[in-house]
Formats: sequence, structure tokens, C-alpha cells
Amino acid sequence: MSLKCDDGATRAAEVMMATVLEIALELNEDEAVLMDNFVNPPVLTRRGVQAGHIRPGEEFLSALKTALKQAK
Repeated sequence: MSLKCDDGATRAAEVMMATVLEIALELNEDEAVLMDNFVNPPVLTRRGVQAGHIRPGEEFLSALKTALKQAK
């Protein structure tokens, strides 16, 4: 599996790949909680304080769900 993301860094690609895995795999509750750390990682300041988080966009989620339904 591969994907291409024009972010300038690896952050968006990492979130996108984690999202693909989370949606494609049938995760139990514990696995879903663990995967959420990769799908919605925190953005930390230099002092380690959470300033926000990275999350997949709605357009990406919609396209991914559509593509996975068509693949089944």
C-alpha cells in the first residue's frame, strides 16, 4: 500500500496511513484506542504542552470510505 501527500513533512502522510489502517481493519475497542494516537496525534510546543492535534480531513475520509466500499 502506498499513498502520496503534499505536506512538506511526514505528519500528514503518517495520519493518512493510520486512518487507512483504522478504517480498513476491523479493530476491537482496545486497538481503536491505540490507533487513535496515530490518527489524531497531538501537536506539542517546545515545552511539551499540547497546542492542538492533527486529524484527517473530511474530504479524505469520505473518499477513503467510498474507495474501500468499492474495493469490497
